[in-house]
Amino acid sequence: MQFNETPTTPQAGTTELPPTPVLLLEDDSSFANDLKAQLVAYGYDTMVMNSACGLAEALSRHRPAALLVDVVLDTSEHITGPEIVRAARKAGLDLPPVFFISASNDVLYRLDAVRTGGAGYFVKPFEIGPLIEALDEATHRTQAEPYRVLVVDDSEATAEIHAGILRNAGMQVTICNNPLEVPAQIHERNPELVLLDMYMPACNGDELALLLRQSPATIGLPIVFLSVEENMDRQLLALHFGGDDFLKKPIEPHQLVWSVMARIDRYRKMRALMVRDGLTGLYNHSTLMEQLGRECSRAKRQEQTVSFAMLDLDHFKSVNDTHGHAAGDRVLKSFSRLLTQRLRKTDVIGRYGGEEFAVIFPDTDPATAEDIVNGIRETFGLLTHFAPGVAFRVTFSGGIAALPPCTSPTELSARADQLLYEAKAGGRNRIVIDA
Repeated sequence: MQFNETPTTPQAGTTELPPTPVLLLEDDSSFANDLKAQLVAYGYDTMVMNSACGLAEALSRHRPAALLVDVVLDTSEHITGPEIVRAARKAGLDLPPVFFISASNDVLYRLDAVRTGGAGYFVKPFEIGPLIEALDEATHRTQAEPYRVLVVDDSEATAEIHAGILRNAGMQVTICNNPLEVPAQIHERNPELVLLDMYMPACNGDELALLLRQSPATIGLPIVFLSVEENMDRQLLALHFGGDDFLKKPIEPHQLVWSVMARIDRYRKMRALMVRDGLTGLYNHSTLMEQLGRECSRAKRQEQTVSFAMLDLDHFKSVNDTHGHAAGDRVLKSFSRLLTQRLRKTDVIGRYGGEEFAVIFPDTDPATAEDIVNGIRETFGLLTHFAPGVAFRVTFSGGIAALPPCTSPTELSARADQLLYEAKAGGRNRIVIDA
C-alpha cells in the first residue's frame, strides 16, 4: 500500500461467520478424522484426502481457504508434502495458504516446508489452538471492530466532509455540532477518538479538551485538533491543554485517515493492557462487571431481557496437578477461543477469574442463552488437549440467570453463580438456568 492511498479500517464480522472450507491432505485416517472434528468445531468445513490424486479437481470444486498437508505421506506416489505443493504450483494451480503437519520436527523437513512457502509447520501431536490462530489469521476470520470516531465541529457542512472521509475508510462516525453535548455523546457512543475543531461558540476546543482530561473516564481518550489555526505557538498550546495531535485544515483525505488510524491503534493497544486478561485476551473481571452494569441499565431502559452465564471448567485443578500449568493454560486459551468464535458479536465475554468465565447475552432470554451455551459445551467436550505423552479432554458447567427477574447486576451475577453451583452439584458437564 502506498502511503498516499486512503487506507481502510477493519470491518466488523457478521454475527455468525459461515464455515470456512479447508482441505486436509493426510494419509493417517485416524489422525485425519480427529483433526477434522476439531477443525469443524472451530468453524472450518474440512475435506480430507489421503493422497494427492485428484488434488486439482478438489481445489477447484472445494475452493479451500487453506491447505493442510502432511509432510510425509505413506502413499504409492512416494512423494512428500512439499513436493506435492511444488508440483501443484508448477502446474499452475492457484493454491491458498499452505500449512504443513508432520510427526517429525527435523530441521531439514522444516526448512523444506519454508522453502516451499509454507505458512506454518505443526508437529504431531499438537494443540489445536495455535493451528486455529494461524488459520484465522490466514483466512481473515479474525476481524477487528471498525474504528469509532466522534467529530466535533460547529459547522455542519465541515463536519459532514470530514465524517464522510472517515466513513469511506470504514469507520463508524458520530457528528456533534454542539460542544456542550460532547460528554453525553462520549458516554452514549463510546468513541475511540475525538476529532475536535478549535474555535466554536459556547465552548472552544481548548476548554473542551481540558474538561475531558479532568474526567477519569476520558483522561486517556485520544483528542486530535483539526483547525485552520496556523500559529505554531497556538497549536502547541492546544496540545498542552490535552490534545494528542494537531492537524491543519484543509487536509488531504489520506492524511486524515492515517492520522486517526495511528492514534486509535495505539489507544487500542494501551487500553487492551488495562481491560483484557493477559492469557486469554478476553475482558478481565473489572471490565466485565462494568459491561454488565451498562447492559443491565440498557435492558431496564429499553424493557429488554439480559442473560448472564457463569461458566467453570470441570476438575480444572486436576488438569493443572496432573498435566502441569502450561497444559492448563493451553486449555484456558482453547476454551476462550472457542467462546469467541461461537458466540455472537453482540455477546460480551470475560474471564471472571481462574478457570471461571462469564458471558453477557444482551436482549436474550435464558432458554436461548442455554441453547447457545449447550452447543459450545458439547463441542468443547469433544476437543482433544495434549500434555507430554498423553491426550485428554475437559468439560465445563454453567449457570444462567436473567434480568428480569433479577433487578441489579449484583443480584444477577450472584444468581448465576448459585445456578453454576447447582450444575456442579448435579454432576458437572451441564447447564442450569432459572426455572
